[in-house]
Amino acid sequence: MRLTALLLLLCAGAACPAAGDRDIWLLVDTQDQVLKVMRGERVLWRAEGIAIGRGGAAHGRRRGDARTPKGRYHVVRISRDTRYHLFLGLDYPNRVDAERAYRRGLIGEGDRKRILDALRHGRPPPQDTALGGGIGIHGLGSADRGLHLLSNWTRGCVALTNGQIDRLRHWVRIGTLVLIR
Repeated sequence: MRLTALLLLLCAGAACPAAGDRDIWLLVDTQDQVLKVMRGERVLWRAEGIAIGRGGAAHGRRRGDARTPKGRYHVVRISRDTRYHLFLGLDYPNRVDAERAYRRGLIGEGDRKRILDALRHGRPPPQDTALGGGIGIHGLGSADRGLHLLSNWTRGCVALTNGQIDRLRHWVRIGTLVLIR
């Protein structure tokens, strides 16, 4: 699928980068296990051999399923205070995740409202609902690089080597768009 069509499909009218846009954004391809730094449709840098959640990737992630959520997210936190070398926290669950989970009966109106209110006010969404939380892009820290290269091992995050996450950090700021497909 052409990247422009993918952006239109994933963005569905929301503020997304258009072709030629100068803003940097990230594309995480969970099938090919590649993270790309993008400017418009141009690939500026790529990290191959990434790892995702042990449960694969899916729309409709729930706490404890070890899946990496697919969708449109933004970096809301950048922290070195982590056992994973560097952590780029995402605004998971987002509005789409909350509405989907509410329709399916996974969360109640109270949790749906808490998630939507936080997002509306520019705060990270609550991490204590049935949808889980703590999703981001991180390094290995002292984890086994051999295991990283052989399998998907995270609880839902996207993992890169420490060198890759350090290089990625130069491109990322709070608010950077991350499309996970």
